[in-house]
Amino acid sequence: MTAGWAPLLLLVIAPVLEEIVWRAGLQEALLTRTRWPAASINLGVAASFALAHALRAPDSVWAWLTLLPAWLIGRAYQRWRHLGPCIALHAAMNALWLAARPPA
Repeated sequence: MTAGWAPLLLLVIAPVLEEIVWRAGLQEALLTRTRWPAASINLGVAASFALAHALRAPDSVWAWLTLLPAWLIGRAYQRWRHLGPCIALHAAMNALWLAARPPA
């Protein structure tokens, strides 16, 4: 990925697509089709999100550190059951990561 595309990918495309898959897809399906506690579902979905990132970057501890933000976004989804706040939080967290990461 070229540096010019990184902000678009991390601030728009990834938050939208990932929240559709993990929140509107997996988390919503589990919330509506199982009797599992919402907190357990959220933790499992957050863990699957972190695992997906770790599989993409197996040598990066940063991939596993997505667990906490994913859990927080999942809590927002539990509360509002809308993707808008989740996408906004995801984009904001990616923006913080972009601002804090060391230069390439």
